[in-house]
Amino acid sequence: MALATYLIRKFIYIVIVVLTVATLTFIMAHAIPGGPFTREKPLPPAVKKNIEARYNLDKPVLFQYFDYMKNLIRLDLGPSFRYEALTVNDIIRQKFPISAVLGFVAIIIALILGIAAGTISALYPHRWQDSLFMFLALLGVSIPSFILATFLMYVVGFKLGWFPVAGWGSPAHIVLPAFTLAAYPMAFIAKTIRTNMLEVLNQDYIKVARAKGLPERIVLTRHAIKNAILPVITYLGPLVASVFTGSFLVESIFAIPGLGKYFVSSIYDRDYTVIMGVTIFYCVLLVGLNFLVDISYTFVDPRIRIVKQND
Repeated sequence: MALATYLIRKFIYIVIVVLTVATLTFIMAHAIPGGPFTREKPLPPAVKKNIEARYNLDKPVLFQYFDYMKNLIRLDLGPSFRYEALTVNDIIRQKFPISAVLGFVAIIIALILGIAAGTISALYPHRWQDSLFMFLALLGVSIPSFILATFLMYVVGFKLGWFPVAGWGSPAHIVLPAFTLAAYPMAFIAKTIRTNMLEVLNQDYIKVARAKGLPERIVLTRHAIKNAILPVITYLGPLVASVFTGSFLVESIFAIPGLGKYFVSSIYDRDYTVIMGVTIFYCVLLVGLNFLVDISYTFVDPRIRIVKQND
């Protein structure tokens, strides 16, 4: 019963968040000066009038809002004003898999290297290993993604020629943009794991496990890391958010034909429906992932349970 109540509350929360984001995005998109058919060379008034009538842009803004929300309930995100042959649903269906692959690889890199670096730093505090990894972590949180992307493209791509600097089509094209996206979350995870590992390694149950003669590998994997990783799980929701929103810029820099590239271009083109559709799509994705993170706590730490609280 407690679980059912929790799920219902979460569903209501998600619906409220999505509707709020949809409303705010609609307002801000329509607040952009000009319109989707504003060009340097103005269209003939009759042509512009016919086009606006076709997309209901000649109607009052309030009518447009309710019309859009009605279609949103049916999961119809509308047509693209810039790409006449495509709807927003088509763009998301075709381009999001590219962004998802890039984001998934970046998250895996951030988790593996971040946890490894943080664990090693905690095992060798105030030694050269700790100083090296924490210095790299400081660089990771300090350097903007577009600076890091430029550096990797020039040094690793042009000078060394190890990986292609732009485009999409092979695993090699993923490497540089994935490391660019992974840099900040990897550094944050490393610092978080180090701090928590130092605390966990001083706990009594770790001392007891070592006193029993358990191998250090077992002590670390079954006891220390399992407890130190809980804050990282908490960070997974914001981690996905930072990776996917960061991909907007990174995809443009590396000429990756993902969803982020379309989102950036839609702002310049004042393509209202693409702006709103992609924003709402990512909103649903992120609140859904945050919900899964909440559920995952109960699997990582048996002490955490979803229970009904007494009033």
